[in-house]
Amino acid sequence: MTTKEKRKGTIVLCGDAKVGKSNLRTMYFDGLFSSEYEPTIGVDIGIKNLPAFYNNVDLKVYLVSKLL
Repeated sequence: MTTKEKRKGTIVLCGDAKVGKSNLRTMYFDGLFSSEYEPTIGVDIGIKNLPAFYNNVDLKVYLVSKLL
């Protein structure tokens, strides 16, 4: 296989408030960590293109906040 194909992947992060879902996403996409708490309201979506062997993978990460 010599041509690069585009693949898609999806990750959904959901869980209790204040456990680090936003920081996990920020570390993966931006390489940054923040010790300050900023709640996510609704859904935060990030997309990253990953070269993987002979394919390119568009990885979508959905961060879903838990409603109280």
